[in-house]
Amino acid sequence: MIIKVDQGKQISVLDITEEFEKIWTECLEAIYHEDRIIHHVQIDGHYYYSDYENYIKNNMGLTKEVHVISSSRQESISETETALSEYLTRYIPVMNNIANKLYGDVSPETWEEFAAGLKGLQWIMSSFEFLRFLYETGSEEKKLIQDGCSQLSQIVKELDNEMQSDHLVGVADLLQYELLPFLNSFLTDER
Repeated sequence: MIIKVDQGKQISVLDITEEFEKIWTECLEAIYHEDRIIHHVQIDGHYYYSDYENYIKNNMGLTKEVHVISSSRQESISETETALSEYLTRYIPVMNNIANKLYGDVSPETWEEFAAGLKGLQWIMSSFEFLRFLYETGSEEKKLIQDGCSQLSQIVKELDNEMQSDHLVGVADLLQYELLPFLNSFLTDER
């Protein structure tokens, strides 16, 4: 197996079971020492953005090449903010349309759209959490995103309560008057 970090030297691992953990740990230490973050890991030509360690461990004897691509903290912040802003630009109008449909008779198609919207909300929450991790402790950005994470979590709890109670008008109200204005304010502040 060959392991490579960014454009650095390649490391050949001859005895996979004995050497891999040590070399992998050294690679991670080098990345973190430079205040960088793993962006993705390319394993035999396939890209993994999460769970790459488990994939490598589960396919230890089959994996030929591992290429770790890292990015700086600031690059990660910029990329995440851009992706989040682009997503919110599409998400907000779609969820507003879904919220309007929840006030009436809800079709199976609307339920599918709503379920997709909830998955999108999970991605949004993950992005907020990642930004919270990335921002420097004590910075104004960190404080703002922590407040945003708390507010978003509270809205999601309220949404869950309304859904558990089968109160669709309450769900629609929360979407239109709490969630979407909050997301829109984030989108407006980011621009």
